[in-house]
Amino acid sequence: MAERSGEQRELTRQLGTSLDRLLQWRRQSPASSSSSSSSSFSSSQLLRSAFIFAGSEALTVGVNYGQIANNLPSPTRVAGLLRSLNISRVKLYDADRNVLTAFHDTDAEFVIGIGNENVSTMTDLGKALAWLQLHVLPYLPYTNITCVTVGNEVFKGNDTLLMSNLLPAMQSVHQALVSLGLDKKVTVASAHSIDMLASSYPPSAGSFRQDLAAYIQPILSFHSITNSPFLINAYPFFAYKENPSTISLDYVLFEPNSGVTDPNTNLSYDNMLYAQIDAVYSAMRAWGHTDIEVRISETGWPSRGDDDEVGATPENAAKYNGNLLQRIAMNQGTPLKPSVPVDVYVFALFNENLKPGPTSERNYGLFYPDGTPVYNVGLRGHLPSIAFSSSSLLLLGHHQLDSDEALSCTGLCHRLLGREEIVQLPMSHKLLRIQAGDHRKCVGDCVARELVQHLLHLERIKQFPMPTLLFSLIRDQRRRLERREGVSIFKRITLTTRLLVEHENDSLVLPFIERYIPFSLGHSKAWHGH
Repeated sequence: MAERSGEQRELTRQLGTSLDRLLQWRRQSPASSSSSSSSSFSSSQLLRSAFIFAGSEALTVGVNYGQIANNLPSPTRVAGLLRSLNISRVKLYDADRNVLTAFHDTDAEFVIGIGNENVSTMTDLGKALAWLQLHVLPYLPYTNITCVTVGNEVFKGNDTLLMSNLLPAMQSVHQALVSLGLDKKVTVASAHSIDMLASSYPPSAGSFRQDLAAYIQPILSFHSITNSPFLINAYPFFAYKENPSTISLDYVLFEPNSGVTDPNTNLSYDNMLYAQIDAVYSAMRAWGHTDIEVRISETGWPSRGDDDEVGATPENAAKYNGNLLQRIAMNQGTPLKPSVPVDVYVFALFNENLKPGPTSERNYGLFYPDGTPVYNVGLRGHLPSIAFSSSSLLLLGHHQLDSDEALSCTGLCHRLLGREEIVQLPMSHKLLRIQAGDHRKCVGDCVARELVQHLLHLERIKQFPMPTLLFSLIRDQRRRLERREGVSIFKRITLTTRLLVEHENDSLVLPFIERYIPFSLGHSKAWHGH
């Protein structure tokens, strides 16, 4: 902690020095006396941003944590990364129990999601209640879930049945939250694409598509009644990609530019994202709603793209997200809503290598899966190593297990994997003895049957040295292999092998067989008998 504080002080000192030089240059520049647009930063705002990016306080920006990839770090390591970045607002596209468990007892605030494929199911109140009991209740209050999104960009496609089911599903989930006494803590929303607007320029003339009026009008009423936010996925990149010759790149990247003025309100806009937000506010006002907050559930810029994806470069992505983060740090509002800080979830935390579509879809991440930044936006953090130390394991020795948890092994598994110190689980006899105390025999007997299966099912560890435990047990009982206890060991070896084979874990099965089966064949009487 002292080392990190020293790093923060050094970074703050460096930023302060740069700020002093900048202010000195501005005082010497003739242009410094001219009036600044809304894109200019005052000295106090710059200083505030410097301290925020030095890590002295949590960032108010959120991040989308997508997982359409096969090379991402474990949720436990991701929790460590976000903690080091001081990012405490996370949006998921599902309700991944591994993620929610990994963030147990952290300050992270979660938005979890119900996918489009489950929207129709959620129209049934009983099923909505069951979903909440399975995906929300088990994690409260230790994981801070604040919003459930029902569906994602439902109105972007042509599925009219899905569109018709959206509001009833949202109502059922909300009513289920009411019955659980959680409606004041957890809101219900749905993330919409910005192309649900028929017009977005000028912002004051923003309007929804008329063909969606029958769906959107009652959804707006729902948000008004439940005091929940209206979520929009907005990507100025798409607008620029389609019209690079007519749309200013500086305007979409929050870079200094002449801006545009709304002829109806005389409000000046220096970036497209704020103009899009205000266009949504205008569209809602046109339908009689002025009490609903607009939040950006997704925005970002790709660092790579196909040949026809103009502007998809690391340099532009760094400018867009870096400038956006600075503005969020200053609690800026839009020209139409200057007193309401813009609420944003950046897309995305990692590049996701299995996302379909153009190259850009796989390159929105702030970080590569190994934790290195794709480009520099001023965030300082690190992805914890997968290595573990004996000292970190000993910390668990103070954690007592009761009899039921020791017997079930499921409780033991959750206790071990729920601790941030454990990212790779060495199933040694010593570790089990430390954890289980007087119940170590019960734990040892059920390990191969329940714990192996549970750990593999959770997919929380990629390396599972289960043979370590078996080797320890066999070594301690070499002289009693013909007895009943020895037979029990062979049964555990057999069951462990079967489980590993069922999970197609060849990298574990082959070394296991090579090490233990030949040893077992030397005691064929016990082996063939069971």
